Amino acid sequence: MHLMLGATECLLMGMAVGASYSPVFIEIIRKGLKGGFVPAFLVNAGATLVDAAYVLIIFFGLSQFVSNPAAKLALGLFGMAMLVYLGVQSAREFFMKGNLLQQAISGETENPFITGALINVFNPITIVAWLAFYGVVSSNLGTDASREILLLDIGLAVIGAGISGTALSIAAHAGKGLMTERAMRYVSLAAGIMLIGFGLYFGYSAIFA
Repeated sequence: MHLMLGATECLLMGMAVGASYSPVFIEIIRKGLKGGFVPAFLVNAGATLVDAAYVLIIFFGLSQFVSNPAAKLALGLFGMAMLVYLGVQSAREFFMKGNLLQQAISGETENPFITGALINVFNPITIVAWLAFYGVVSSNLGTDASREILLLDIGLAVIGAGISGTALSIAAHAGKGLMTERAMRYVSLAAGIMLIGFGLYFGYSAIFA
């Protein structure tokens, strides 16, 4: 039962991350409005590939420490703080002035797949965020949970982020009538609130479970 509940939570958490305001979010919308679904989806695919690589690096580098209760608690608290931080940063864009799409994109190239990958490679928040997700997921799994379940749960978060990116690609392809500046702000606000909620929920579970 825990596996199904944890899988659902991880998928939703990943979807919230993918829908939160970030350089990848901006570039997906920009490419979708300019070139349609395919270039926007390729940006998402490149970013998701880097996400998956970071998850594997973190998993194989830290999984041996998960059995230590103190390390699990520390990772859980770090993950809680990071999720709340990401949520606040995404939600605050709802109230910021200016055009969200006019933000600078680091590592942009002519190839949208490479662009998406480079944006995540050069954004230090990306690997820190996945380290946070690893922390909250591992701290909320039971001591008898296998490494495979941990990898599955964190992998579902990556899939969730990819799903959100695909949805954004479709919305951007639909045109400015659907993905307006106001709509983008509401998406960013909703994703931010979800991340804050997940951070507080997982943090509470890590401390009191």
